Amino acid sequence: NEDLTVESLKNNILVKANTEDDIKNNKILKKYFPDLNEKLVFSEEGVKLFEKINTDILKRNLDQNKKLTDLFSVKKPIITSSLIIIMLVIFFMMYIFGSGSTDIYTLYKFGALIKNGSFIRVITSIFLHIGILHILMNLYALYILGRQVENFYGHIKTLIIFLYSGVVGNLLSIILMNSKSISAGASGAIFGLMGALLYFSINQRTYMGEALKKEILPVVIINIMLGFMIPGINMIAHIGGLIGGIIVSIALGIKYKSSKFERVNGSIASLILLGMLVYIAYFL
Repeated sequence: NEDLTVESLKNNILVKANTEDDIKNNKILKKYFPDLNEKLVFSEEGVKLFEKINTDILKRNLDQNKKLTDLFSVKKPIITSSLIIIMLVIFFMMYIFGSGSTDIYTLYKFGALIKNGSFIRVITSIFLHIGILHILMNLYALYILGRQVENFYGHIKTLIIFLYSGVVGNLLSIILMNSKSISAGASGAIFGLMGALLYFSINQRTYMGEALKKEILPVVIINIMLGFMIPGINMIAHIGGLIGGIIVSIALGIKYKSSKFERVNGSIASLILLGMLVYIAYFL
């Protein structure tokens, strides 16, 4: 049709039409909007049609605003607060029932990560910290990141992201760590929260584009760089946690955004990654 032109504008396609028939017969519009012809049928005419279109647009905008309000609303950080309390309790217990958080035997007794140790240590070591500075830094990072992730993903998903990332980071540590090393801390799980926040920001870049460029990406990059520069930091757990956080976030999905296809693929990838690391760490 000579009255219809199609232009490609980066990721968008601009369709120009002079008549309603041009729209109904356009192959591109039929491909992406298969029910367009049905939606173009109106029983109303004139002013009533104009009122209906305005009402539909208003309803759509209200629904969108409702979803955005729900997605970005501040929620009580139940999981974040609970994790902080648990870690503080365990930290003080190491001094009450042991020789302190820097004592190797006490760390071992409370479940620190070691090569060829039981699988439970992959989980228990997440909640242990070595020294006051270590726990203060991690709890501060958890307080900042945990609240944001809990706002965007909800309580249960935040807990899953935290634990899955910590486990993945620790499994990777077991595979690559020295046989005489002992490791503890929530850093891998916290990097997983960074990964979840990074994934959310990329998917919601219309609203978080500036935060992604000026805050989230720089924080992730700086923390990775510091980990390589400061001795004694388990960067293996950090990188493993970051990767785990991104993958499990895909599996859990973003409310009102993620498709079933994305969540299924993310779930498969999460299970494959976890299974592969468990096999290499304990059975290979």
